[in-house]
Amino acid sequence: MRRITTLCLGLLLTLVLAAPGGPAQAAPKKCAPGKTCSCIGSKGCNYTCAGKGCTFNITGSGGAALFCDAGGCTVNKTGSGPAKIVCKGGGCTVSSTGSGTTLLDCPGKGCTMNCTGSGTCRLLGCPDCGLNCIGAKCSKS
Repeated sequence: MRRITTLCLGLLLTLVLAAPGGPAQAAPKKCAPGKTCSCIGSKGCNYTCAGKGCTFNITGSGGAALFCDAGGCTVNKTGSGPAKIVCKGGGCTVSSTGSGTTLLDCPGKGCTMNCTGSGTCRLLGCPDCGLNCIGAKCSKS
C-alpha cells in the first residue's frame, strides 16, 4: 500500500511540474481605487488595481508585480527589490529610490517615472512619457 501511494504521489508531482507553465501562480490581490496597498520586507507581492487610481507603497528587498489596467495609479518604491508596473490605462506616476530595478510598461501614455539612487529604471512603450533620473541608470524604449 505504501509503495502504491508513493508511486501515485510521484506521478502527480511529475504531471503538475510538466504541465504548461509549471505549477499555478497565485492570482494578484485586488487593491481598491483610493486605497493604499503596501508590500514591506523581503516577501514579494502581486497586486492589481480594481479600477482607476490606486496607490502602491513597496519597501524592502521583495519583488513586486503591479497591474493598473484603468490607469492613474501612483507607485512609491524604495529598497533593493525588483518591481514591474504595467499601466495599460496610462497616467501613472512611479517614484523609485534605492538599488533595485524598476520597470514601467505604459502603453496607455502619459506616465511619469522619477528615479534616484543606484538602481536601474526602464520605461517601455511610451514615447511621450517623462523619465527623470538622478544617480540611477535609466533607459526608455
